[in-house]
Order: sequence, then structure tokens, then C-alpha cells
Amino acid sequence: MYKLLLSLFVTLLLPGGFSYDLSAQETPPVQRRAVRTLSELEQQLAFARNLIRVRNFEGASALLEVIFEKEPDNEVVQNLLKQCYAELKYYTKSEALIRRFIEKHPESIGYYLDLAEVLIYQGRTEEGTEVYNRAVALVKNSDSNRYLLIINSMIASGLDSRALLLIDSLRLIKTDKLLFSLERGGILEKQKKYRDAAMEYLPLLSEDTTQTAGQAENKLFDLLEFVESSKEVEEVLLNQARRTSDWRILKLLSIYYIKTGNFEEAFEFTVRLDSLDNNKGEYLLFFMRQCYERRQYEQVIRMGTYALNRYSASSAVVNEVNYSYAEALTATGRYDEAIAVYLHIRDMFPHDRDKADALSSIGEIYLDKLNDYPRALAYFDTVATTYRSGFGYLNALRSTPLCYLRLGQYEKARESYHHLLRNRLNDDILEEAYYNLARLDFFQGRFDSASTALHKLIVDYPRGFYVNDALCLILVIDEAETAPELLADYARALWFEENRMTDSTKARLTRIADADNKALADIALFQLAQLNLTCADTSAALIDIERLVKDYPDSYYLPFGMKTRADIMVRDNDKKEEAREIYRFLLENFPNYPFISEVREIMRRLEKDIS
Repeated sequence: MYKLLLSLFVTLLLPGGFSYDLSAQETPPVQRRAVRTLSELEQQLAFARNLIRVRNFEGASALLEVIFEKEPDNEVVQNLLKQCYAELKYYTKSEALIRRFIEKHPESIGYYLDLAEVLIYQGRTEEGTEVYNRAVALVKNSDSNRYLLIINSMIASGLDSRALLLIDSLRLIKTDKLLFSLERGGILEKQKKYRDAAMEYLPLLSEDTTQTAGQAENKLFDLLEFVESSKEVEEVLLNQARRTSDWRILKLLSIYYIKTGNFEEAFEFTVRLDSLDNNKGEYLLFFMRQCYERRQYEQVIRMGTYALNRYSASSAVVNEVNYSYAEALTATGRYDEAIAVYLHIRDMFPHDRDKADALSSIGEIYLDKLNDYPRALAYFDTVATTYRSGFGYLNALRSTPLCYLRLGQYEKARESYHHLLRNRLNDDILEEAYYNLARLDFFQGRFDSASTALHKLIVDYPRGFYVNDALCLILVIDEAETAPELLADYARALWFEENRMTDSTKARLTRIADADNKALADIALFQLAQLNLTCADTSAALIDIERLVKDYPDSYYLPFGMKTRADIMVRDNDKKEEAREIYRFLLENFPNYPFISEVREIMRRLEKDIS
């Protein structure tokens, strides 16, 4: 009779009335010696779990109810059935089930908490509160862990006031003012009593070796970042910082002020932190890195100046401080000062790796900032021949052929790239070398060879960094294959751009855009827009994009131009909605373009701003 009933359940529960024959799942006689046959109960539970996995909780609960009547003490069956009732919101059935458990286990606090929660879900708050009281009475030896279970259950059920009363009474009994501070602070946060919540978390910070102290620190920082609570909590922390020198409080304020752009305060608290940390300089370096990431280069320089005046060359952090300081000087255009710092690093630090990094960085300044390619070559050559260690050495190897390329010494550049290939360095450097060899062919008018090399690059490095650039160049060659003069003009424009010759690049791209042969006019307009943006001329960039959109609606570069227009508009509050519409159009119509993940992220930020 039992098997017949079970088979009927299974037939009704499976899609399309398909019958699932449990007996058919037995191991064939040939294999019984090798594989253990599942018991009937194990098969039934496996099937119930499968139903739960596909979220057929109703079917699973019906099957489990049958099993439960036969196996009422099986904890697996109990927990699965309880899970199903919770998902289905069968509170009456849950209550009856839990009461049966309590009858058999009257000392189990967990079952009382389950019952209290179910009663409160049904709106029977007084009964639920009484069950909580019975659970509290069951706690023996003032077991804090059990009390914590009860408090968290009360909070989950919305009985915040009852939880506060319980915490306060336990604090009196145990004479422990910090007992359950995290939980009490969380309740006060929900009640928007942010100052009181912060005062709950603050005493925990002094327990700097505990997990609780870290949790309290995180909660305070969340309160600082939340607009509604930040002002109150900032005042609490500032008052505490004036009275004590707790490193966690100073750290919170330092990070908070860096994030909010209050660099005067951030500087002060970072210096105090460093003093508490026995003047190791690590917090000063952290400040510099955080400010550099935010492009606050003047703040990096300020802290770098302070740190270098304070610490000797033997200090553990001075080397990294020097590098961050020099990078910030470079970013602000103070190239001579940056070069002086790098030369100081070369002279003061003994390792070849540091010397290579410093001289290679000077070479990069001459290559990319000062456009002095012969001097850049001299520094890279020194690194490559004298200090063959670390990233500086690799950077010198990969930058040397670029110097020759920009000097127009194509054969030397080609020879240098082949030298890189023979050294079999990492894939990124190899891919870059192959791409630039193809560009050399393009600059020299060997368009067929360039196309062949670019196709091979895409096959060899399908997920590489230069795949999209290679595709664009292949498209250019294909579009203008019958117009060698146009291709020559475009190659020259790219060479001007590589050499930072902005006016010459603009003139050559404009010539291509205005030519009678329109084969490359669309890409010329798009690149003109990009070039104007780098020159901070957004009006000219928008004119170029407007012309691209109007005259070349089928162009591959149209979506790129539309994104550029949206990127410009999104900075203007009055045009954000129009920018949003462009981004949405791009998401819907060009899902495979390389910029689409960036567009999704922008849209997420815009939606977050609205909400």
C-alpha cells in the first residue's frame, strides 16, 4: 500500500504525468557487487531533493509528509520538510510540525525560536513573544552564544525593542557594558539613532586583536559613507580622536577624508597614524597611493616631500615613496624634478632592479612626454646592457624599437622587434611586437603584407590586447584597397599621431575626410573627434560626430561615435537623459561591440544615481 501511494505521488508530481518507477532505479544484478544499492528511503529523499532543486516545493512537501509519517525522528526529513513549508509560507503546517518537535525535545532552544518566528509571521506577536521568553528561561549557565541566537532571532522577527530590553538586562546581570554591542548598534541604526549606534561600536575598536573590532570598524565606516548618518558619526569620531589616540579611529578618519576630498584633514590624521605606528611610513605611502589613484597628484607630492624630509634612505618605505613621488611629478609635468628623483634612486639604491626601473622611467619621460627619442634610446640602451633585471629591463626592451619607429628608422625598429621575438618573452610583449611589425609594413606602404600580418595576429592572439586595433586597420585596408594614395595619407596620419604631432595629424585626417573618395571618410571623422577630445575641444568633437552620424549611417564607426557623443553629454546634468537614451540604444542594437561592457557599467551608475 505504501509503495502504491508513493508511486501515485511521483506520477502526479512529474511533468506531463510521466511515471518515475523507483524500483527501476535498483542496481542491475550484474553490478550489485561493485555498487551499493540505495535503500528505499535514500531513493525517496534523493527524489525529494531533486524536486526542491527545481523549486517544486509543493510536490516535495507532499512526498516528504508521507515519508515523515513513517520516519518522524529522521532529522533530514524534518529539515527538508521545514524548508519546504518556509518556502511555501505554510505557517500553520510549520507551526504544527515544530510543536511536534518541541514535544519530543522540550529542552531544544532552536525549536522554540523556530516556533516564535512562525507565530510572528502569522501576526501572533504576543504568543511569539511568550515563546521567546520560554526560550530565554531555557538558557543555562548564562550561555552568551545561546542568548545571541535568541537576540538575532528577535531582530529577524522585527522585535527590536524586545531584543534591546534583553541585551540591557543581560548587561546588568553580567556587568558587561560591551555585551552584544554589534547587535545593539545594528538595532539603533535601524531606528536612525546613528550617534548612539556609533557609541556602541566605538569601545569595540580598542579590542584590536579580535574579529569583533574589525566588524565594528566596518560598521563605523559604513555609517561614515551613508549620507544620512555621516555628519553625526564624523562628529563622534572627531571628539574621540581629540581625547584618545586609537589607531583605528585615526585610520577611519584618514580614509574617509581621502574619499571625500578633505585632504587637509586626511593629511593630519595620516601623519598622526604614522606616529602611532612607530614612524614606519606605511600609512604615508598608503595616503600617496590613494591620492594618486584619484589623480590628486599635488597631494602625493605634498606627502612625498614630508616623508622624504622625515625619513632617511635606509627606511623601508623610502624607495617606494620616491617612486610615487616621481610619478606624481611626472603627472604634473614637472619632468626635470622627476628625472632628478629617478637619478637619486639610481645612485642611492644598490639593487640592479631599482636602477633599471629608475633609468627606464627616465627613458619613458623622454619617449612619451618630451618626445626626445635619441635621449630615450640612450637610457633604454643603458638598462638593456647594464642593469638586466626586473620590469625596468623588460620595459627598456619593448620601448627601444618604439623609439626607432618614431624616429622613422623603420629597419632598425624592425630588427629590434625581431630581437624581442627571438627572446621569447611573455605573450603580451610578443603580441605587441607582432602588431608593431604589421604597423611598420603599413607605414612603409606594404599594405598587403600588413593585412596578412594582422590577420595572423588575430588568429594567434584571439583574446589579445591589440585584436580590435588589428581589426580596424584591416577594415581600413579593405575599404581603400583600390585607393593607394588614400591609404598612404592614412598611414602618414597614423605616424603623425604616433609622434604626438597633433596639428599634422588633424590636417591629414581632415584631408581624408574631405577627399572625393569617401572610402575612409568615416574613420577619419571618428579619429578627428577623438583627437579633438584629447585637446579638450568638445565642440569640435561633437561637430565631427554629427557629420559622421549624418553622412555615414551604415559605418562601422557610427556606434563608436554615438558612444563618444553620449560620453560628452553625460557630464552635463541637463543632457544626462539624452545620453542615457543613446547608451540604451547602443546596448540594444550593438551588443557585440568592444565597448559594450563599459556602457553597461555607465548605465548601472546612472540608474543608481536616479534611485
